[in-house]
Amino acid sequence: MLAAGDKVKILDEPLEGVIRKVSGRNLVIEIDGFEYDYTADQVIKTSGNEITHQDIVVDEMITHEVAQRNKKIPFRPTGKNRSGIPEIDLHLERLIDHTGHIPRDHALSFQLQKLEHFIADCRAQKIREFVVIHGVGKGILSAEVKRVLQEHGDLEYEPASYEEYAYGALKVIIRGLYQN
Repeated sequence: MLAAGDKVKILDEPLEGVIRKVSGRNLVIEIDGFEYDYTADQVIKTSGNEITHQDIVVDEMITHEVAQRNKKIPFRPTGKNRSGIPEIDLHLERLIDHTGHIPRDHALSFQLQKLEHFIADCRAQKIREFVVIHGVGKGILSAEVKRVLQEHGDLEYEPASYEEYAYGALKVIIRGLYQN
């Protein structure tokens, strides 16, 4: 049973907060000084700084579900890529089920974390090239994606096919890694 004052962890988002108001299954949660609306099925209750035993079981189920989902995401062509090259779409609504009211800095951090995991998965499976879809927008995500790629000394990138992605994606090659 959730009540005002309970500390909660937001599912599908790297956020935690305190419930300020409960109205049936609807919750108002304070996160970093701002109030956001969620439903009871979008959160798990934590006890102080510790997650309760019940939440650990739920969290393990969620972690398993996310791991299974992530296993499929990196190497599932979206249908846009006619050549079958693996791609990751970093649009937030493609990465999580409930975008809600995610602060921009949390969203960007989450997107870049997903990119890092995707790169690691590609290396582990000896996939030499892949596409990162960042979209066009204001160019913030695009610039951060390029920064992350540059931090990896063995990655080269170039604009992906304009016909398939317009200006919203990069084709990435892992140097020194060859597919079998």
